[in-house]
Amino acid sequence: MPALPSLTAIRSFEAAARCGSFALAARELGVTPAAVSLQVKALEAELGRRLFLRQGNRILLTDAGRAIYPRLANAFKELAEAVGPVDHGRGRLVISVLPMLGPWVAARLAGEGEPFEIRLAEDPVSLIKGEADLRVTYGGHLYPDHRVATLGTDEMVPLGLTEELDPLRLPPERFIHMDWGPGYGSLPGWAEWFAAQGRQAPDPGLGWRVNDPALALSLLRDGRGVALLPRAALGGAGVAVLGAALPLPLPNVLVLLQARAQNQRLLRVAARLGVGGGFGAFIDPVTP
Repeated sequence: MPALPSLTAIRSFEAAARCGSFALAARELGVTPAAVSLQVKALEAELGRRLFLRQGNRILLTDAGRAIYPRLANAFKELAEAVGPVDHGRGRLVISVLPMLGPWVAARLAGEGEPFEIRLAEDPVSLIKGEADLRVTYGGHLYPDHRVATLGTDEMVPLGLTEELDPLRLPPERFIHMDWGPGYGSLPGWAEWFAAQGRQAPDPGLGWRVNDPALALSLLRDGRGVALLPRAALGGAGVAVLGAALPLPLPNVLVLLQARAQNQRLLRVAARLGVGGGFGAFIDPVTP
């Protein structure tokens, strides 16, 4: 068998050619743009061919680059299909999910014939480092240079144990307030809900404050008050909706690595979660 060029150099060339940028390839590979450039130069020296034309920050494939890129792209596609999930021993796809979307994802995948591993985690999650195969989250703005597909826009709904509860008539200490963390400033709370009703919001210092929808639902079921939560967080909660909903400003999204956009198992999961037309339907990352 003839000696092969460095696999790292070949991988760097393939990523740069597909992304059209050393910087984007570097983000996908988890290295610096300079490292990608050096690997490509090493490959060019070994092959005795110039693979890219470098024009400032732009790179263009030469005739030699165009000749070898399709075959390398197909080879990496087959390799990705063969290696598949990051959960190596058991063959399970690992899906990382923002906690408030966990019940919705579990419900959508419940009828699938294969097992999944669902991990609840706050953003960001590193797909490049193999922490998961897919990420389901809100907004997608923390995942530049990934493939991002919208899963639809959710809404915040006021919830109580019984339909007789009226948030407009409850004392301030009966409200359960959500603290979504420092990374989320666009999720509406009771202040926005009351403003939409033309009323003054209750004092957030007098009610409950939690950082997880499951805790809010637990307090609600114990009769401690009313909560404002995304529909996706409810699952089969069995609680009463107490009034008008507030739409969220950003959609829920599905995120994956550019290099895995043709993986058939991921395509099936994406379809189950509501991505139509495969990963061709993916959009640019949504910014707040």
